[in-house]
Amino acid sequence: MADAFRLHGPDFWSTSDGKALIDDTWKIVSKYNGRFVHSHEGLSLPYFFNPPKQPRFIGVNSDQFPFTVHLKSFCASSLGKGKVTVIMTLRNQAEFLASLYAQQANTIMGSGQQNFSDSVNSLLSDRSTKGSGFLEYDKLFDSLCDAVGSENVHFLFLEELNTDEYWIALRRVTGYDRGNFSIRDISTERENVRSLAGGTWKLRQAAEDGRKEILSRPSSHSSTSFLRKELLEDKQGSCCTICLTSELIEKIQERFSASNQRLSKLLGRSLPSQMWS
Repeated sequence: MADAFRLHGPDFWSTSDGKALIDDTWKIVSKYNGRFVHSHEGLSLPYFFNPPKQPRFIGVNSDQFPFTVHLKSFCASSLGKGKVTVIMTLRNQAEFLASLYAQQANTIMGSGQQNFSDSVNSLLSDRSTKGSGFLEYDKLFDSLCDAVGSENVHFLFLEELNTDEYWIALRRVTGYDRGNFSIRDISTERENVRSLAGGTWKLRQAAEDGRKEILSRPSSHSSTSFLRKELLEDKQGSCCTICLTSELIEKIQERFSASNQRLSKLLGRSLPSQMWS
């Protein structure tokens, strides 16, 4: 399913392969009596810092969302088979950008603090070609509502993951009890480690020796491929980290503040304080 969203255009769902995948999907849903939750962030994960992995994000306007166009096409080809509900857990834009960069760092040449800062500044200044509209959550909400219907779109927030309200809302949408989800009960007072960034993110390593290995494809004039290694160790010998500077936070906050304020009105609720609403 994720490959279909990443590697094909929305017209894929009208092809024989697309229709076969649709049929298989609804067979699974039928097997579970219509109570089937498919969790896969890869369907909508934007590759801001390495666009070639998701080429359909290159050149899109800030208010376009390729995966919602996919959803609309999927639903059109699934007419009469069942209903699609979308649940998205959002995160404040600054931490989301830092987290994405850390995840994708193993594919970025020259990754590090300076490259991160330069990349974010480029994203903010050149929004029309970077797919940054994904972070305009109000427009994302509009786009999803157009694809599956407003009654079938539900936004949750990572900053509230450790609250009862989060799990009550998720249970209300899915019909599943909290015990069906892979997180320890809230009564243990255990914090989910992915919900708090602590201000720094480690860059992902591809090798145990602290080095990042990047596989480069051979050019038309070369008959062999090669591995290019880049040292990722700092002076203390630990893995490099990136952090959000106050300057970056202010820029990101200014860029998406209006969007968050409108999202609050659309959802009819106050957003978490970290969303700067």
